[in-house]
Amino acid sequence: MSSPSQTGIVLYTMESLKSEGSWCGETHIQKTLFLCQDIGLVPSKFKFILYKHGPYSFELSDHLQGLILDDLVCVRTRPPYGPTLEVSEEGHALAAEVQNNSSVASRITLMSKKLSKKNVAELEKLATAVYVNSKLGSHVPVEQRAEYLVSLKPHVSLDAALAAFAEAKEIKEDFPLPFRLRPAIAPS
Repeated sequence: MSSPSQTGIVLYTMESLKSEGSWCGETHIQKTLFLCQDIGLVPSKFKFILYKHGPYSFELSDHLQGLILDDLVCVRTRPPYGPTLEVSEEGHALAAEVQNNSSVASRITLMSKKLSKKNVAELEKLATAVYVNSKLGSHVPVEQRAEYLVSLKPHVSLDAALAAFAEAKEIKEDFPLPFRLRPAIAPS
């Protein structure tokens, strides 16, 4: 079976997050795809950098804007909160190509279940821990990785950083894979 397209992966991720009760704003999409891609669950191939609220892909942001312009994604405003993104009727057919690839679909669905109810601060800590793991390697003692995370994100306490690394380890263990796809992190 051929690999699903980036667009199909993005749209299916949005549908999956929404079905799990997520607000489905750009932050949830960004962090879900980062984690899925970084631990080798999906072949979406977006480049991520560490940014304001953790790993962020300008490519993915541009891709989402293109999906909005192509009427594959609808933006719904719900004051007093930020916008939520929804797959349009036209976009459902492209998301179905991922649904037909059961291994990719099940991985995205499981990750969506894990992340859908998290707030932005929780997503930032977890995704940044995964980012640091990819940068430094899991062979570096967790205390050093946690201190590095705190140096990158001073508003995160050492205890919260350690908890984020523990959660990142649990998530990675939930997805045993015989392979790893291309890293999600852009070279420095």
